[in-house]
Amino acid sequence: MTTTGGGTPVNCIQDELTGKTDTKDRLSKRYIRYQYYNSDCSTYWGKWVFKERIEAQPSLELGKIILWLLLILFVIIWIFTIGWKSLAIIKLVIGLIYFRLLGSSILSTIFRWE
Repeated sequence: MTTTGGGTPVNCIQDELTGKTDTKDRLSKRYIRYQYYNSDCSTYWGKWVFKERIEAQPSLELGKIILWLLLILFVIIWIFTIGWKSLAIIKLVIGLIYFRLLGSSILSTIFRWE
């Protein structure tokens, strides 16, 4: 490898000096580019090179907390609007089951749970 008087290498890759991240639809792509040396010791940047793909993972704990808070809110609204009239326990159980199924499908659609 040849070098100039100052010890700067000629026509070789110096280092991975810069990078960028492009995020779209919960998917991040990381790019890098290298700095190259010309024969006259001036530098130029190479093209952006794809390095890795990073997919965002939703927090399952946050989803469970949201689901339970919505469930509690639904029960409170259910009790105050309908009241403890006849068959209140059966109504509550049916409402909880319905809400649980509905909430799970909505949250799984939002967070794309498998």
